[in-house]
Amino acid sequence: MSFLSTLRSFFIADDRPKISDVSPTAENRNSTPFEVSMSADGWLGIGDIGIQSTSGVFVSRRRALTVPAIWSAVDTISKTLASLPFGIFRETEYGSEKAKGHPLYNIIRITPAPDLQLYNAYSFRYGLFMQACFGDAFVKIHRNGIGRPTNLELLNSEDVTVWQKPNGQPYYTVTRNVGGVSKFETLLPYEVLHIKGLTIDGIAGENVTTIHRDSIGTSIAAEQYGNFFFANGANPSGALVFPQELKKEQRDAAEKKISGKFGGVRNVGKTMVLDAGAKYEKFSLNPQEASLNDTRNFQVNQASRIFGVPVPLLAQMDKATLNNMETMGIQFVTLCLRPWAVQVEQEFAVKLLTQTELYSETYFFRFNFAGLLRGDTTARASYYKQALGGPSTGIGWMSVNEIRELENLDRVDDGDEVFTAEKMQASQNPAMAEPADTTEDPEDMTDTEDPEEPTNDTENGTPQASRKRAN
Repeated sequence: MSFLSTLRSFFIADDRPKISDVSPTAENRNSTPFEVSMSADGWLGIGDIGIQSTSGVFVSRRRALTVPAIWSAVDTISKTLASLPFGIFRETEYGSEKAKGHPLYNIIRITPAPDLQLYNAYSFRYGLFMQACFGDAFVKIHRNGIGRPTNLELLNSEDVTVWQKPNGQPYYTVTRNVGGVSKFETLLPYEVLHIKGLTIDGIAGENVTTIHRDSIGTSIAAEQYGNFFFANGANPSGALVFPQELKKEQRDAAEKKISGKFGGVRNVGKTMVLDAGAKYEKFSLNPQEASLNDTRNFQVNQASRIFGVPVPLLAQMDKATLNNMETMGIQFVTLCLRPWAVQVEQEFAVKLLTQTELYSETYFFRFNFAGLLRGDTTARASYYKQALGGPSTGIGWMSVNEIRELENLDRVDDGDEVFTAEKMQASQNPAMAEPADTTEDPEDMTDTEDPEEPTNDTENGTPQASRKRAN
């Protein structure tokens, strides 16, 4: 054992297996991996080709994003979670506070890969959730000599394959195409942050583009149909009928002439001149087919079901009202965003904290969903009013300084008190408040004049003695 390994054992005690114990050999692999990122002949980039759907369209992650409803759903989830405040906190006897002195603080809050200089915290989390929406997201953890994380590198999920040892322990192989050369790397569970979508076994997420390839394929096919439909003049229009039979050369020449002069959106409305007794017979066309409204609605509804984003948030407002918009906004946070946030908080804690920090529950990671209210001043003010509490709003749970910190304002004196149940009870029953102390301080008696001592006060020019204190 090397000196660094010996030193590391004093700081982090664990039984993590060595790389050599899980090398990607036939003895410790399953017969089929959870996700294959290479084709059988070894060519990389099969993820961009995709898998064929029933409609005949090949579906991959990138091709799925060509559907506007899917793009909007994935973008909405990713940018919302990436924009929320997220960091590491420390428990204290007064609650929790930002762990600004922890080695992970700047990595989580500012730049996840300071040595690699890859991205800022927002871009990192955006890419993490974007990939997770399609099944799996992987982050390689770079560590120093004592096991502390120093860089978080976001991996392309299409380059990662999940395997299992005979004892069931998972590990990961990463295939990178660097300068035209394939490079392979084996990573253990403690070296990878793994965020999963819907999962059956808890080890790997289900690939959305594989499970829903027919639904997504139909949406892609509908987009292509609409493109070709309008590219041909929004009009499969009709047929030229000639009184006599045409030779193949004549028919080809007529088709080329008509398509060149009258095909396409830019040629709509041009006047057609026919000769040789030709007649143009227009086909009947259903206006609903021309508008493709039903197909567009179908795409949005399917994307909403797959990714859990309410339909109005995908910019389809035909059935939105003020009442159901508020309800669907709450559903979006509780049923869609919060499960992702909880998984990330737990995965970061398990993989990035030391064993002592993890099991003592001294440090933890947390998303602050109050950040969702920043864009709405009225909602933010109403929330803060309830949080402060008062005789008219009830018991509070935040102090003035906590709210000022959320608003990036300086702290104020006497701003750390919370409106508790005792204060609420006292405000409702003033008689229960502590009575004022009316006992006179004995020291104040020193300034009182002696009853028998004469004074210089005069009444009608005659000196008068001080009046005695009434008993």
